[in-house]
Amino acid sequence: MPTQPKGRPATLLHRWAAVSFHKFMPKLSMAGIAKRIVSTTGFVKRWVDHYERFNDVADNARTGRPPIYDEATKRRAAELIKEPGTRTAARVAGRLLEEGHRAASRSTVARILRSEGLKFLPLQKKPKLSEEHKRKRLAFAKKIYRWIGRVWL
Repeated sequence: MPTQPKGRPATLLHRWAAVSFHKFMPKLSMAGIAKRIVSTTGFVKRWVDHYERFNDVADNARTGRPPIYDEATKRRAAELIKEPGTRTAARVAGRLLEEGHRAASRSTVARILRSEGLKFLPLQKKPKLSEEHKRKRLAFAKKIYRWIGRVWL
């Protein structure tokens, strides 16, 4: 029998092996079963107790808050991120809310987009303003300032 990988969920084969040895070899101790299936005594005890309680070795249903978005909404979020004007998770969250979906935070939408295989890329770097650009921008600002002053004062 293959060894059970540490830190990974137990396979159904390992669980059933522990239960089967316990059921069909009742004189065999928990430690003896563990040695035969290359596992720990705690593992054997846990799954034997689980089997006696639920008559199965499958995992129980998970508890907790249900997900905010269903699969269709996740696909819609992936579509929205590709549209111009909604290139951020915050904007996608806003658009989904406008479309009648449940409200979710920016980080929730970002996590959903990552789970859909999308990645956020850093903005492309732009060249710094040259001295000529700075001079032209200042001249334009002064011109507009004088014009605004005449119109509004």
